[in-house]
Amino acid sequence: MRVDYKKMKIVSKDIMGIYDRGEPDECPPKYLLQCKNLMQESNTLTPRPGFKSIGANSKTQVTQISIFEPIPIAGVVSPKDIIHTNPGPAFIFNNTDFPGAAIWTGLSHYHSWINFFGRGYFTLHNTIVGHPTEKLQVYEGGASSRNALGAKPISVMAGVGAVGGNLGVGSYLVDVVYVTSTGYITKPSGTPINVTTFGSYKINLTVIPTGPAGTVARKIIMSKVIPNLTYTGNPNDYEFFFAPSGFINDNVTTVFALSEFDGNLIASADYLFDQLESVDSGVGIGEYNSRMIVWGESANPSILRVSKPGDPESISATSGFIIVDPTESGGVTNICVIRNNMYIFKSNRIFVTTDNGDDPTTWPVTIFDAGIGTECFGISRVFDSKGTHLSQFLIAGRSGLYIFDGLIRFPELTYVVQNIWDDIDPASFSLTRVALDPINKNIYVLITRTNGDKHILAGDYTMGMSSDKICWSIWESASGGLIGAINAIAIYFDPDGHVWTLLGMLGLTATFDTDAPENLDDSGSFLQIPFTCTLQSPVIDIDEQSDVKQITKIGVRARNASVGDITSQGVSAADSTKVSPVYTIPFVNSPNKAQDKWNYLPFVDNQPTVVLSILSTNRPRISRITIDGDTYGESNPQ
Repeated sequence: MRVDYKKMKIVSKDIMGIYDRGEPDECPPKYLLQCKNLMQESNTLTPRPGFKSIGANSKTQVTQISIFEPIPIAGVVSPKDIIHTNPGPAFIFNNTDFPGAAIWTGLSHYHSWINFFGRGYFTLHNTIVGHPTEKLQVYEGGASSRNALGAKPISVMAGVGAVGGNLGVGSYLVDVVYVTSTGYITKPSGTPINVTTFGSYKINLTVIPTGPAGTVARKIIMSKVIPNLTYTGNPNDYEFFFAPSGFINDNVTTVFALSEFDGNLIASADYLFDQLESVDSGVGIGEYNSRMIVWGESANPSILRVSKPGDPESISATSGFIIVDPTESGGVTNICVIRNNMYIFKSNRIFVTTDNGDDPTTWPVTIFDAGIGTECFGISRVFDSKGTHLSQFLIAGRSGLYIFDGLIRFPELTYVVQNIWDDIDPASFSLTRVALDPINKNIYVLITRTNGDKHILAGDYTMGMSSDKICWSIWESASGGLIGAINAIAIYFDPDGHVWTLLGMLGLTATFDTDAPENLDDSGSFLQIPFTCTLQSPVIDIDEQSDVKQITKIGVRARNASVGDITSQGVSAADSTKVSPVYTIPFVNSPNKAQDKWNYLPFVDNQPTVVLSILSTNRPRISRITIDGDTYGESNPQ
């Protein structure tokens, strides 16, 4: 029997995170078979930050988190947390300003949000299509949201000609429109009055309609003079213009004297007759060339509604839309914009179009990729808007997480954790969420496993954003902890440039801070109930010629470790039920001091590995693991 005594060293700064692709014995030496609730910090492996409750305003059963950016006050933007909960009826809260009262109540479990000109617009959906009865909402920072856009006037005003004005000889068609608090101008009533004038006249308007809640003003629109005896009887035969003096700056006044020279009627109001009065909720909302885009509505999932540039609520019913391959069963799920091209996603397709300066119905749409797509939360997001990183996006497709910069970049970033990606529950893939922290160079992918567990696949791309340089780890909430499953994630920067990551949980709304991690448990308390981290080495390869190996002892160098913080166990990579006893590595209480500690770990197996269990109590920082072992040729030790 030949016995060789050798060592295997694992240096933390060299570790590349999880390798979970193929069989366990295919894991390269610089990777780990397990890396749970750990992160790299200053060339050490250390427990991830604890998930900290946001405080007294924490909400339960959170399904979605967004960030509202209101109009700056004195040049300062104060972001607001928008929290979607689902305890039965669903609620959306401005959790910063109005934590006790919902700004929206309904039955939809999820929303998508975008900020436009200091206002928030959001759609309600089930992650597949928009809610069939909900409308696009606008939120301006008050106690409640309302339906975006607005209904046209339904009552008819009256008017008579009178001397003392600038109107010509003939007749005029006159109508009224509402102006909402967001600047949206509604459709006209469609029943204009026809008033005859005799030169140097004005029209005295009465019983001018007042609008519903959200109306702040009204505008008078009118035709140019129609010569006597030529009116066709059809108001659609005539162009309408905004009357320059016809602005009624309130929602109370019901009388107005209209007097305009025809030469002043320049700005056409004809487009208003095609305005939508509301937009059905879609599965997503975004921005392209200063246009608001809404897509994936229940009745028309392959349609994108497209607003006029700079006027997010002005959407034409006749020309303000794009239709994307309606022959497919699936609808539009997402968009992103790169170099003036808008890429349109379905679950397994990518299309592309370009704003040609004309109506959206004229924009050409072509297939870009017929094999990769994504879902409504599957594109990297920062500030809860699509987040570019050097003109790149991260796309969560069914086969992996890809860099997309106008091309799908291979290999996928999740190449080394393909087994984990393949274990995402297909029925829950639309719940997959991608968040990018470009300051701390972290990627967070919220996934639902086939067994129902919800994990964060956390990637550190400090060394580079490629499949061979990202260090992946699995983060999960504490087993039995107060927060339960992780349902939502959002990243934003506060006015001081500090990065915050918000988590929506079953039991609370939490945050964690990678800039300055605290010794917290997952209840937000200072380690009253610590969570457990797990590290599993690759298969111990003492001698490639030997089939049977014996681990004899293990050494760990760590800072901040104390009594009972780290235990070790031998585990077979081929049969996880084959294990050694658990041995506690004998650290002593010595804050901020590095210690090298050893203990015996006798374990024999064809594919032996070492599993370290690490309590988060003191956030120990592991910098080196040394494994001693023997080889026995081709037979077990006698």
